[in-house]
Amino acid sequence: MVSTTNGGVGGGGGMGGGDAAKPVTVQTQALWLLAWLVNNIGITMLNKQVMSFASFDYPLVMSAFHMFCNWLGTVVYFARSGEEQQTIKRQQWPTLIMFSVVFALNISVGNTSSSMVPVTFNQVMRSLVPVIVMVIGTQVFGKTFSRARKLAVLPIVAGVIMACYPDSASDSNPEARPFRAVGVIVTVFCVMLSGLKNVVSGEMLTGDIKMPPLQLLSRMAPLALVQMAVGALALGEVSSLVANWREIREGWALYGVAITGVGSFSLNLCSLQANKVTSPLTLSIMANIKQVLIVAASSVVFKDTASTLNKFGFVVVILASTRYSMLSVSERNKSREVKALIEPPEIGIGKSLPLLPK
Repeated sequence: MVSTTNGGVGGGGGMGGGDAAKPVTVQTQALWLLAWLVNNIGITMLNKQVMSFASFDYPLVMSAFHMFCNWLGTVVYFARSGEEQQTIKRQQWPTLIMFSVVFALNISVGNTSSSMVPVTFNQVMRSLVPVIVMVIGTQVFGKTFSRARKLAVLPIVAGVIMACYPDSASDSNPEARPFRAVGVIVTVFCVMLSGLKNVVSGEMLTGDIKMPPLQLLSRMAPLALVQMAVGALALGEVSSLVANWREIREGWALYGVAITGVGSFSLNLCSLQANKVTSPLTLSIMANIKQVLIVAASSVVFKDTASTLNKFGFVVVILASTRYSMLSVSERNKSREVKALIEPPEIGIGKSLPLLPK
């Protein structure tokens, strides 16, 4: 899919069921990180190109096609790897279906947002995801966060406010104001869904169901595909697409959609593998580098304009997001170290205490 703050289904684990850890070379790490970075930037920019400049204004249809490609990709993966798909118990299906709704909405609204606002604005607003995750975690799941982490999100909020502050050009243009307002509302909703998806996917990956990422994607993709297809039919996207099919077919839009569909699965695959061979801190830093590159590229390709205050806000958000990422990973590592010191070694069938040195 094309979602996730870093562009993946969720964190942790291996590709499917999780293999034993093996030493990974620096070259392998660099290869997967580069593949993830190129996929992420490429899909973001191409999605915008297709919907805004190739007149393919059908975000739900595009999202449904992305889910079809992801489902097909997982089918090929499990067929070639010989790995069996995890069995879902009857009582787990309601949770899985509810998550698929969030999953589908997150992707669909995200693609809609990409067609309505500049890429720079979209990327900066996505920096608010840690704030949304923190609010949902505390209010819904009763989680606690350190004072340092709470303070670390304040510069992110301040930076987003500066980055989103309208310039005089948009204020003086009556047609730009309503468009900007609708785009901002959709993008804010997109950010809220991204935060909710991150929290719920964490529960799916580590909670009662404990599905490895690619297993989860194989279940989510067909469910989300059906929901997006129904939405595209209900909102008239399919009928509009059929009516304009001849005109769309003559352009390059269909080729662009096909490339983004394949790229969406490639992005998920690279994200999962990069998460497997590197550390969360590395991916967090790479995500912030990705933001810088996308903002720079969109300014050149799409001629996105921004005031001095907006540009300063971009810089503040990127630096503050990097600081937050480093702090959260540091706290997570300390928590694991403390847990390892407190918990005694597990003893059970087939296990024994280590022998004392002679």
